Amino acid sequence: MASDGDRDFMTLAVTEARKSLHKDARPHPNVGVVITRNGDMIGCAAHGERHDGEDPHCDHAEFIALQKKLPNDTLQGCTVYTTLEPCTKRNLPKLPCVDRLIDRHVDRVVIGMLDPNQIITGKGLMKLRKANIAVDLFPPDLMAQLEELNRDFMREHGVSDSAPVPCHGTKYDVPDRERFWNDLLESAQDEFILVGNSNKSWLRRDENQSRTLGEAIARIVNRGGRVVIISGKQKKTVTRTNAFIAKYVVKHLSADSRADLEGDAPRFIYAQAARVNYSAVLSDDRLLIMPRLNSPEFTAEAMVLELRRSLHATQFRHYKDDINRVIWHSAASRD
Repeated sequence: MASDGDRDFMTLAVTEARKSLHKDARPHPNVGVVITRNGDMIGCAAHGERHDGEDPHCDHAEFIALQKKLPNDTLQGCTVYTTLEPCTKRNLPKLPCVDRLIDRHVDRVVIGMLDPNQIITGKGLMKLRKANIAVDLFPPDLMAQLEELNRDFMREHGVSDSAPVPCHGTKYDVPDRERFWNDLLESAQDEFILVGNSNKSWLRRDENQSRTLGEAIARIVNRGGRVVIISGKQKKTVTRTNAFIAKYVVKHLSADSRADLEGDAPRFIYAQAARVNYSAVLSDDRLLIMPRLNSPEFTAEAMVLELRRSLHATQFRHYKDDINRVIWHSAASRD
């Protein structure tokens, strides 16, 4: 977990990112990198910066820092602060930045924001972790600065202000996913939220499973809790979700809860989002996130955050804020 001692280096990396140079007018990311050893900076770089008087040619910041400025240094035990998730794919013969970091045996990488390019999103972080490199994240305020600095690049890859951020964080295997999801549902008391592709798995359940889900949702709402379902806008998904709600949820709601459905702040909400980059199941103070659920590389990978664990608390609140933002934009689009 990033500490207060990291902040000066994170801030310096953001400053480096603002120095980025680009070879043409197309949207390119502004990226800064700072490398430290034992708490001292040993190198820094910005995307496309001129090294030894050369013209900018869109070299990645990690490449400049590792290969041009520190080509012969031993970087084992070093920490690398990079404002953008290291890339996982480059045209041959270029080597992806994530592979360069792994090859140099760095000890830790602190990432400012995830790459909005869905070819890369989350994969750089996961590859670092699988190489036993510790991964941490910039705090939300610095992340917001980087998102603003890279707004054109984010827009180029379809990420707007109303879109949710991609999934990132500590991932581990969930061996019995359905049982774990059931536990989240059954334990929920005050809040239960389904986001994105997770709805497909819930809605494909058999009659008994659907009935159990509907009764559990009604139980939470009837006792004053909040339940939110966010799906994509595909016609089939919306039709199936509405049918599920009508058949398995509404009939179990109390009279007060049904009346509440028409209020200004209903406790049960179904809305659609144009873009959802991850699936999520939130149950009170536990949050299960699955990035791009149907991608083969993520079939058994998940991130589980618990608000009551200090190690997870910041990321939990980050995703909770993001989910609430998705809910707000989705609900506003219906008005």
